[in-house]
Amino acid sequence: MENQSNISYRTVIVAPLPTMQIVEDINGFRKEEVVIRNQFLPIDYIGSKSVKSSSTVISQPMQSGDTMSDHMYRNPTTISISGTFALNGRNWDNATYDNIVFLQDRLTAVQTVFEYIKNNGVLCTIITIACDMSGADVASYDEYGNFIGNMNSENTRFLTRDNMALTSITWTEIGNTLDFSFEFLEVISIDMMEYEEQNHNSPGTGMLCLWK
Repeated sequence: MENQSNISYRTVIVAPLPTMQIVEDINGFRKEEVVIRNQFLPIDYIGSKSVKSSSTVISQPMQSGDTMSDHMYRNPTTISISGTFALNGRNWDNATYDNIVFLQDRLTAVQTVFEYIKNNGVLCTIITIACDMSGADVASYDEYGNFIGNMNSENTRFLTRDNMALTSITWTEIGNTLDFSFEFLEVISIDMMEYEEQNHNSPGTGMLCLWK
C-alpha cells in the first residue's frame, strides 16, 4: 500500500495544446511534428478555489395575481481559482510548449500559455489529482521526450469539471512571483437532433443554455 504521507492533492488544469512530439514514420525514422495533446498544468499554489453550481426556476404570472413555476433548468457551472506561480516552480516545463512559447522565463511562459487558452477558446478540464510528493521536483518524460508528469490520474478528489472555458484572467506581477485569478465558465451543448427526438411530444420543455 502506498505511503499516504507522500501523497498530496493538487488542482490541475488539463488543456489540449499544440506541442512538438517525436514520432516514427513507417520506415522507423524519427521526426518532429506538431500535434494537439492534453497537457497537465499544475498550479504552484492555490489560494482559493470556488465552484458555483446553480439552477434557474421559470415562473409565469397568472390572472389571479399568483405565479406558477413550471420547470427548471441547470445553469453553466462557474469556477474561480486564485493563487500564485513562482519563477523557480517546477510543476511543468515550458519546453513542452515550444509551439506556444519560445525562450521565455517561466512566468512569461505561464502568462503566454494561459492567455493562449483564453484567446483561442480552448476548453479545459479542471481536476484535483493526487501527486507523488517524493518525485514532485522531477519531471517525467516518455521515451520520446514528451512530458507526462508524475501524477496518478486514477486517484482524484472532488468532481472533475469538463468543458470549462477560461473567460477572465487577472495577473498581479510581483518580481519573482505571479499572482493570478482565473474565471471559468462551463460550455453546455446538446445534440439538437437528439433533443428534438426526445421532446417533440413535450411542448414547453426548457432547454439548457446552448453555445459552443
